[in-house]
Parts: sequence; C-alpha cells; structure tokens
Amino acid sequence: GDYFTGDVFTPGDDRGVMDFNLYLENDPPTNSMNSDSVMGDAAFTSAGFPSWDYSIQGSSDAKGNGDPDLKIKYDINWDLRNDFTPSIGAYE
Repeated sequence: GDYFTGDVFTPGDDRGVMDFNLYLENDPPTNSMNSDSVMGDAAFTSAGFPSWDYSIQGSSDAKGNGDPDLKIKYDINWDLRNDFTPSIGAYE
C-alpha cells in the first residue's frame, strides 16, 4: 500500500513499514514503533497445529486498534469490519 508521514522506516530502506501494527510483548520490534503501533497480545483463538485458527479473541489487543482510514469493509471471513475502530489484522 501507500506510505504516509509518520510510518516507520527500517534502517537502510526507504520504504515505509505500515503503521497500526501489533507487536508481541516478548518480541519487541528491531525498528522504532510509531504512535499507532500497539504492544500486546494478539490472543489468537488457536494458533498453530492442528487448527491454525488465527482469528482473534475478544481479549486481543488487536481489537479496535486498526486504521479506520483504510476503509476495508470486510475481513478475511467476509465479516463486516467496524467503520470507526477496526481490528488490526485479517480478522475483525
């Protein structure tokens, strides 16, 4: 996608890293986080083998912390996203 003022740039790379990311508390980023990034727990439903369910639970720090300016109407399951406080990631 397009990059905007305030996005994070990795060292030696002039391409931006999109903001509104969720970084795991036990795996801090190697680059600087911006004001729209969140440090927390994704609270995936059942990540990994055998179910590979990366949908997020209600307790997820990704809930309500996405970028409302993207105007993406539906998530990966065709569930309607919140227009004002979408979740970070593929799932609403």
